This record gives sequence, structure tokens and C-alpha cells, in this order.
Amino acid sequence: MEMRDEIIQRLRASPYAPFAVVMSSGDKYPIPDAIMAAVGSSVLHIAHLDAEGFDVLNMRQISSIEVLEAAA
Repeated sequence: MEMRDEIIQRLRASPYAPFAVVMSSGDKYPIPDAIMAAVGSSVLHIAHLDAEGFDVLNMRQISSIEVLEAAA
């Protein structure tokens, strides 16, 4: 499965399980809620929790996905 397809599948999962994308650089970008991310054809947009704006990540540079623990 392509990384893009896996991300879409995780964002649509019910119930949603928080996860983070890990970049080839080692940087991690958490996605605690599905509404915080938007998938494009070659990029992933992730909204910031505590500030305005968002990160734009190149799909080719995403190396893995880590499951996060849900907030209690």
C-alpha cells in the first residue's frame, strides 16, 4: 500500500486512532484528530494545534507512521 493510501485509510478510520507521520529526516508530525489533516496528490497538510497555519509535507519524504496513544 502506498503511504498516501495508508494515511487516507487512517484518517477515515472509525474510531479514529491518533498517529504521527515520520519524515525521512526523523522529524515527527502528530495528527491527534483527523480534521487536522488534508491529503493532496503529493502532499499532506497538517494544521497546527496551538497556532495558526499548517505544515505541508511531501509524501515522498514520509518514511513511516507511528500510532499514538489517545488522549484520556
